[in-house]
Amino acid sequence: MAETFARQGITVITTMRDIEGHNEGAAGELRGLAQSESLPIHVVEIDVVNEASVRKGVAEALRLTGRIDILVNNAGIVVPGPVGLEPVDAFAANIDTNCHGSLRMFRALAPHMQDRGQGQVIQMSSALGRLLDPLLAGYCTSKLAVEAACDAIAIEQRPFGVDVSIIQPAGPYPTQLQANGIHYLNEMLAALPEAERANASRYDELAGNARAR
Repeated sequence: MAETFARQGITVITTMRDIEGHNEGAAGELRGLAQSESLPIHVVEIDVVNEASVRKGVAEALRLTGRIDILVNNAGIVVPGPVGLEPVDAFAANIDTNCHGSLRMFRALAPHMQDRGQGQVIQMSSALGRLLDPLLAGYCTSKLAVEAACDAIAIEQRPFGVDVSIIQPAGPYPTQLQANGIHYLNEMLAALPEAERANASRYDELAGNARAR
């Protein structure tokens, strides 16, 4: 997406967390592309679950470009698991990134867009914001929640010239979302008390059916 916009002459601020650690390779790849092909792409570190990181990153983006016309909320995770087994904090991690993260980004940019009298928010959601899938209750809840919030934001911001669009991809798409989800699931299972971990086998058939789809 960033490359597509940049090739049309649009200045793009790409954001990701941990650009000097886990995402160093991805950040370097984008910077290399921008340099080798003279594309207007900048990389700024933002962790959407951290309010201070969001504020700092947005300030840096505005310093680099002077204005932001379009906000694309694309950060997302999936922490899968059956509700009867998944700890509430693991369930809530979906919501903190996929819903609260988008709200933090919008709140940080809302005054700027309102002052300019224009702006566009593009919220990447999912078909699973409307269709529910077993073992993905936390993810589905987060997408339904962010869509409800965006519907309200669209009404609230209309007088200021700020529009909101929701995109619901029906995937799966070749991103790290699913691979990371398996990693989070394994971490969650490993952290469970032994008695609860033994109960995980009760969901094997359901998990097998989900993989088969």
